Amino acid sequence: MRFLIILFFLYNFSLAWAQEIETVPKKEKPAVNSNTNAAPSQKPSFESEEIQQSADRELKKDEATSKNATAISVKLNQLGAQFKQVELQSNVMRTQRTPTVTQQKLLNDAVKNLEDLNSKSFEYNFYKYVSGNHNTSWFSNLAAAEKLEPKNNEVQAQLASYYLIMKNETQALNYLKKLVSSGKLGSEPIALSHDLLQSVAQNGVLVTHGADDTYACVYTQMKDKLRQDVVIVSLELLQSETYRKSLTGKGYQMPSAKVIDVNYLTQFCQLNQAKNISISMTLPKEYLTPLKSRLYTVGLLFEYHTDSFDNYSMNDFLWNKKFNKDLIKNAKSNEGKELSANYLPMLLILQEYYGKIGEKESLNKVNEAIDLVAKQSNKQEIVKKLTKSD
Repeated sequence: MRFLIILFFLYNFSLAWAQEIETVPKKEKPAVNSNTNAAPSQKPSFESEEIQQSADRELKKDEATSKNATAISVKLNQLGAQFKQVELQSNVMRTQRTPTVTQQKLLNDAVKNLEDLNSKSFEYNFYKYVSGNHNTSWFSNLAAAEKLEPKNNEVQAQLASYYLIMKNETQALNYLKKLVSSGKLGSEPIALSHDLLQSVAQNGVLVTHGADDTYACVYTQMKDKLRQDVVIVSLELLQSETYRKSLTGKGYQMPSAKVIDVNYLTQFCQLNQAKNISISMTLPKEYLTPLKSRLYTVGLLFEYHTDSFDNYSMNDFLWNKKFNKDLIKNAKSNEGKELSANYLPMLLILQEYYGKIGEKESLNKVNEAIDLVAKQSNKQEIVKKLTKSD
C-alpha cells in the first residue's frame, strides 16, 4: 500500500510540474540533423528502484511480524491450555478447594511465561487473576480480560464471584443473568436450588462447594427474592481473604488456616455451631465423614447438630408444603437426572417414617418418587441395598 501511495504522489507531482512548464514561453529548438544515427540520451530512474527496494523491505518486515505474531499466539494458547489443565486438577480434588503447593507453583509459572510473551494479552490477564484464587486486589487483570473478551463465559463467572465477594448484589446478579442466558448456568441446577434453599433452617447457613451450586442458589435467592435470610458460605470463595473478612464482620468465627479443605470445614462447623449450619449434599463425602455423627438429613442438605435431632417431621413438612419438586418431574438432561438423586436420602427417611405411622397414601407417593428418581439417576441398585429389598 505504501508503495502505491508513493507512486500516486510522484505521478500527480509530475503532472503538476509538466503543467507548470507549459506556462513558460517556448524557445526555438536548435536544428537537428535528420540524418544522424545517434541515439537519444536516457537518464536512469534511480527513484523507482529505491521505491521498489523499500517496498520489498516493508513486505519482508510485515511477513516476519506476521510469523512472529502467529508464533506468539500459538504459544499463548499452549500455556493457557497448560494452566487450565492444572486448574481442572485442582477443582476436582475431593479433600480441598485450595490448590496444592505444587499446583500453585505450576499455575504461577504459567502466568509468568504468559506475561513474558505478552503482558497485554487476554490469556495473561485472565489467568493472572484466576491464579490468585479470588484475590480481589488483582481485579484490574480481570477487568482487562473482560475488555478483551466481554462475552467470555469464564470471565463472566469470575466477575460474578468477584462481585459476590465484594457484596455488590446488583453487579453479581447482572453477571449471573449473563451466565444463565449463555447456558453456562443451566436451568436444572437452578431448579434444584429452589428446594435446596427451602431446606435451610430459618436464618441459617448453607455451605456450598463449587461454582454451580453456589451460583444457582445465589441466583435464585437474588432473582426470586427467595430465602434471603439464608447466608450462603461457599468453600470456593472462602479462598478469598476478602470473603473471609466479610464473614468475620457478620459475626462468624473463621479457622486460622488459609487452606480450604476438609479440616477447615470441620473447624468452621465447630466454631459456629450456634449458627444453624447446613451443608449441601453436593459436597464430596470426604468433607462429611468427620462430621457424620452430627449430621442429619433435612430436605436436600445435612443439618449440623451437636445434640440429637428429630428430622422426620421437618422432612414431611418440606416434602408436602415447601418443595416444588421440579427436578423430579422435569429432569431432561443427564446432569438434571443425576442432580435429582439428591432427593433420595430424604425420600428414604420418609419411606421409613410413613411406614411406621401407617400413612399408606403418603407412603405410596414416596415410593413412586423413589422409583422415578432411582431410575433416572441410575441408582436402583443402591436403593435396593439401602431398603434391603434385593
